[in-house]
Order: sequence, then structure tokens, then C-alpha cells
Amino acid sequence: MKSTKSPGKTAAFFCSLTFVGICSARLVSAQTNSVYSKAEAEKVVRAIEKIEAEVSSEPSSPGRSVALTESELNSYIAYCIEIGGEEIMKELRIKILDQNRLEGKAGIDLSGKDIPSFLKPKMTLYFSGDLIVRDSIARMEFIELYIDEQRIMPFILDGVISLVARFSGDEPVDLRRGFELPYGIRDIRTQKGTAVFYY
Repeated sequence: MKSTKSPGKTAAFFCSLTFVGICSARLVSAQTNSVYSKAEAEKVVRAIEKIEAEVSSEPSSPGRSVALTESELNSYIAYCIEIGGEEIMKELRIKILDQNRLEGKAGIDLSGKDIPSFLKPKMTLYFSGDLIVRDSIARMEFIELYIDEQRIMPFILDGVISLVARFSGDEPVDLRRGFELPYGIRDIRTQKGTAVFYY
């Protein structure tokens, strides 16, 4: 399969938190041990390639969309984490609800890193919020954030993002300010269990 430019690890991670950042990793024939569906991950790869090809050939053609299920996106995210050799984010799963509401959890491992004392080396981040998309810019409006069982304020998440960025050599991402959607995608709308990407 052809390759495309990949976003930085932190960008890929936090875009994936809002599931819009379909990372640009390509499936390979290597054996894997994680529990996910390779067939579902391959379907997402084909969707990415379809969007790239159609936008490149007809950039202004309206009304095109691709629907992907929650299970397919989770399989793809799991595969990206595995083949990317991710050292900090060990797990990410999302739940897609109606009207662009998202829930999810991410497993973060900062073992051996110089982190503030109020953070544990291994954390599970739980989140819920609304994905807001306007003019090809997406941002996450968080409703609830937890680290393990402790509810946290958004500024704590900002600190975690900065730490992950520092240890993975990427630029921090400010989800509340928003970021540009991946190549060709103009909008995203969800219903329970499904996300529709308009391009």
C-alpha cells in the first residue's frame, strides 16, 4: 500500500481521542498479538485511501461521505498503537454516541519518566464530551474527565498532554482550541455506534 505523511505521535494520539485523527499508518503483513479485527482495520485503511484519491482528483466535489463503525475505528486505533510501537499510550478505545457525543478511555504509561508527584506513572484517562466541527476545524468540548477514579479539571489534562509531548518529541496539542481535520475531511457527524466523515 502507498504511504502518506504521518502525524506526530502526540497529535495522532489526541486526534484519536476525538477519533477524527485517523492516523496514516498502513497495514503490514507482520504477525500481531493484540485482540482486534485486522479486517476492520483494513476497511479503515481503504476508506482513508478512498478519501485521499477522490479529494486529489476532484477536490471540490460535494456530498461525499464514508461511514465507519465504532468497532472498525477501535480496531484501526489498536493496530496503529501496535505497529507504531507506542511507548506511552498503551490503549485507546472510543464509544460513539448520537449528536457528536463521544466517550472513551486511554491507558497511559509514563513509567521511568520524570513526572510530577501528583501523577501516577500508569494512568487510565476516561473522558466524555462533544466533538465540535466548524470550517474543517475540530475541537473537543469536554464534559467529564477522570484519571482513574479521580475527576480532574481540563488544566490537568493539558499537563498530561504536555508531558506526553515532551517524552515523545512532539508539539503539544490544545484540543479546546481545535485543530485542522485530516486531509480532505470537511465535517463529521455521529449516531450511536457510527461516525460519518464528509469530504
